[in-house]
Amino acid sequence: MLTPEETYAALVFELVEALKKVFAKDTPNFPGLVLLYASIDIISSLSRPINLEDTTRPVFKNWVTTYMLSDSGLKCSAADIYAARCGILHTLSLSSQLSRDGHAKQISYLNKQSGVDRLQKICDSKGHNVVVVSIYNYTHAFYNGILRFTENLKTDAELRARVFHHVGSVAAQISFSFRD
Repeated sequence: MLTPEETYAALVFELVEALKKVFAKDTPNFPGLVLLYASIDIISSLSRPINLEDTTRPVFKNWVTTYMLSDSGLKCSAADIYAARCGILHTLSLSSQLSRDGHAKQISYLNKQSGVDRLQKICDSKGHNVVVVSIYNYTHAFYNGILRFTENLKTDAELRARVFHHVGSVAAQISFSFRD
């Protein structure tokens, strides 16, 4: 059986490798977005307090703010990312109840790094409540968030205890061997 540390490393590796494959050409696609938002959800949920069985919106948004958006250059907020997550995972849509109600901007994905500012100006001039992101920069902000989070695990004993508690719970419930 894997230790919590090994399980965490394997989980992160598998998620990142799967994301790299699905976004190999930096092209936004729904399966890739589903995997990306599920991955952010999974990793952020590991930071929740030990006594919480389920993750929460504040846990997600705090992880995104602390680890993913820090020094990313992205112009979206944690609320925008949470709303995008809701739209993609719940209805396979770019909009969500939060974005439709004006509590967050809808995220629009661009398949190249250049042109984000130009497209953002067009959206703004038409009054769209949208924030444009390069899918390359967006996924790399998540990868860098994982790196910052993992580095923080080395120095923050309380965070490490929470993460490895939740990872250990998962590892104990999943069998990676096949039996007849």
